[in-house]
Amino acid sequence: MSDTRFVAYWGRCLSNFERDFKISIEVLKIKAESDSKAESRQKAGRVLKRIQGQSFMLLNLGMIDIYQELGEVSKALQKVEQFPWAILEIQKNLVQSLQERSEINLSEEDGESRVDSLDEKLWPVLKKNIKDVITCKYKGLDKTIFSSLRRGRSSDDVNTNSLSLLTTIQNKLSSFCRTLGTKLDERIKQTTSHASTKLFDLMSSCLDISKIIQKGDDKLFETKSVENLMKLLKVQKYDEIAITQIVDEYNSF
Repeated sequence: MSDTRFVAYWGRCLSNFERDFKISIEVLKIKAESDSKAESRQKAGRVLKRIQGQSFMLLNLGMIDIYQELGEVSKALQKVEQFPWAILEIQKNLVQSLQERSEINLSEEDGESRVDSLDEKLWPVLKKNIKDVITCKYKGLDKTIFSSLRRGRSSDDVNTNSLSLLTTIQNKLSSFCRTLGTKLDERIKQTTSHASTKLFDLMSSCLDISKIIQKGDDKLFETKSVENLMKLLKVQKYDEIAITQIVDEYNSF
């Protein structure tokens, strides 16, 4: 997970940028129009043109949702005194979440918008703001800012009722989540191929208190837990007498 070491910081940067977006627009407009240096005016104008695009706005909102979770996971993995199987569980849950996010669907082939069905748990920030962006009401910005944009796509995109913009955002966010999830999954598989990781799996199945409490009176889980405990003890070369004593104590618990 070293590649995500600074994701918490990056997530905050994206959130802060979104929070101060309207102020940034105004500052850049002033700089682009009245800075004493031509180079500064041109640079401010280029940045302003890019960040005013609806595509940029929506991608930024989607990235905030993604990086907020990545940041939370990064911080969770840095906690001390964790059981090794808990770390693996956190990583697997992240891969699963990214897989779910990669299935984002904002538009259908029949031309119908799917914005209302966007999963708020996966995309809270995007869902909260997406309608305001596509209807040119985001952050209370002047509507002319949106309608006069060039996004590097067909003129059809200028029509705020067009679904081509939603399709573009859907594909980009889906591709990002799928690529990141695949890379993390490959790294997990490389780690789990080690013999010690197989021990962690056994330990998790029979020693994880949270799972034991959650499963309660599940007889199948109870049977499997005892089997895995015995496997674990045999790997650690306990003799039959010791195994029997430990299993009896385990069952009494």
